[in-house]
Amino acid sequence: MLDIDVPSEWSAWFFMPNRQVFFCFQDPIHLCAKLRNRMLSEITSLLIGKQKVFTEVLMKLIETKSKFVHGLVKTDIEPNDRQNYKSCLKISNENVINALEDIDDSLATQIYLRLLRSIVLAYVEHDTSIMDRIYHSWLAVLMCRIWQTWLQIVDEEYILESHSEMKKANLFITVPTHFSIELNAHSLLAICLLVHQQALPVSALAISNYHSQSCEAAFRNTRSMSGVFSSVVNFTTQQFLKR
Repeated sequence: MLDIDVPSEWSAWFFMPNRQVFFCFQDPIHLCAKLRNRMLSEITSLLIGKQKVFTEVLMKLIETKSKFVHGLVKTDIEPNDRQNYKSCLKISNENVINALEDIDDSLATQIYLRLLRSIVLAYVEHDTSIMDRIYHSWLAVLMCRIWQTWLQIVDEEYILESHSEMKKANLFITVPTHFSIELNAHSLLAICLLVHQQALPVSALAISNYHSQSCEAAFRNTRSMSGVFSSVVNFTTQQFLKR
């Protein structure tokens, strides 16, 4: 049992119990794909303020600005493979987010891509420092909390007419995705606290960093294995070992 010395003033926003047997992380590659796919979903319409998150503004960016500015092509926005992680990287690139500032009604999309970008920086990018990982992991958490709280308390009359008949749950990311964002941020910070308290070796952070570096390669290589199941994108650990 690991005892985490959590400052008492953190109780308003840090919800993990002080005693833990183990820590869990959602695969960040899969988490990024979930966020991107939610944006592409035909049954949801993500609403932030008086704007919605949609791919049309990215299409408009491709049509009005040179590829040298944003580096996007149409298949990045609507990929045939919904598990294509590279498209997540490309649409959340800093150049894309900055270029969207000149596109009308793109603020909500910029915010959403910032959320996706923070997940990439916190758990996937190789060169992100531990302090920056913590920063971006909790930036993503707080963005989601503010967004969800706003949807819960906003007057339905404020919601756009095109969204008035939709359930509020369909205006937000999925519950598993939100839970994964919270879970990863809490687990990462808890491990850092334990290392700082010398309750865990520094290698615990190295293992966490190694996981983020190897995750993309492992996911891509496993899915590319030859055989009759090569098109299957979801599989158990037992099925993976049999491959």
